[in-house]
Amino acid sequence: MPQIRHYLPVTLIMLGAFALTSGCISINSGGKEGTSQVGTSHRDSQDVRKTLEALNAATLHRDVAATMALFDDSDDIMLVGSDVGEVFKGRQVLSSHLKEIYALPFVLSFDMPSVTVHVEGQTAWIFGEGAEVINEGEGKITRTPYRFTICLVKRGENWKWQVFSGSVPRPPTP
Repeated sequence: MPQIRHYLPVTLIMLGAFALTSGCISINSGGKEGTSQVGTSHRDSQDVRKTLEALNAATLHRDVAATMALFDDSDDIMLVGSDVGEVFKGRQVLSSHLKEIYALPFVLSFDMPSVTVHVEGQTAWIFGEGAEVINEGEGKITRTPYRFTICLVKRGENWKWQVFSGSVPRPPTP
C-alpha cells in the first residue's frame, strides 16, 4: 500500500471531489457546514460550492482537461499534499500529475461532514474536514481522516482554483 499512500494526499482532490448528487461524497451539514460572506452575494457562495461538484464530474470521468479547467489559467496554480515532495506548481506539471493520478487502480471518495465556504469580493476559500474513502475493490475499503483548503479567485463570472492544499492529519499522540 505504500504506492497508494504516496499518491493519496494529491489524489484526494482528483478522484472524489464533492458533489452532493453523485453519491461519491457525502456532505452532511449536521450544523457544521458554514458559509460566510463579506461584501458579496449568496450566489457567489453557491457558485464556489459548485466548483466542487464540477470537480466530481471531471474526476468520475478521469477527465484531465475538465479538471484543469477548474483551475485558474495562470501558471501560478498549485496542488499541495501532506508528504515531502508533494508540491505541484504550474499547469503543465499539474496536468502531468493528474494523468498519473487518474491511472491509479483504486476509487477514492469522501465523507466530508464539515465544509465551510468564505467569499470576500473576488476571492474565496473552502475548508473541508472529514474522511477519505479508498475503494480498492473486492470489498476492501479504507477510511482515513482528511482535510483540505482551497483558495479561489473570481475571473469574470467564474470561480477558479489557484491553490489546493490537502492533508492527512496525524492521530493524537498518547
